[in-house]
Amino acid sequence: MTSAEKSQRWIWFVDVLFGAIVALGIAKYEPTVREIWRQEEYSLLVVSLFVSASVWSFVVYDIAVFHILTKRFPYNINRLGFLRFYVDLIMVSILYILMVNAFQAPPDWLDIAITVSSWHFVAIIWHVLAQYEHKKTDGLIKDAIPHFKFILSYWFVVFFLLYWE
Repeated sequence: MTSAEKSQRWIWFVDVLFGAIVALGIAKYEPTVREIWRQEEYSLLVVSLFVSASVWSFVVYDIAVFHILTKRFPYNINRLGFLRFYVDLIMVSILYILMVNAFQAPPDWLDIAITVSSWHFVAIIWHVLAQYEHKKTDGLIKDAIPHFKFILSYWFVVFFLLYWE
């Protein structure tokens, strides 16, 4: 078995975790929607559906980008490759925490912002490890800047939401 075939198993394992968090997210969210509907709080339902659609989009986007990036920077069977795989496991766990925070009524904006910001910080670590592992440090700034921009935009939105409540 080649190194590439062995590292493919790591990708499959992460995919299984992605599937598990999606299934758990659906199971967590369904009672929330049912309760909001039962209480006839339709404005809260709109907010909840918007937040859940945003988080689902983020999760689906992350799954797609994970596969693009693991093709661009395949895992190597070494310490850095395993460390990057471990960082992927942390990022999947953070996605689950994000879904738990977002799929409650009303959503906890502060917890959501902290969780998604943490995910982006860990994503920057992933990029540093991938660039270092593959000896391609020329794109590090280009890969990290969008994460910082997203973090700033999330905190701007949270400030706006908390200020107007």
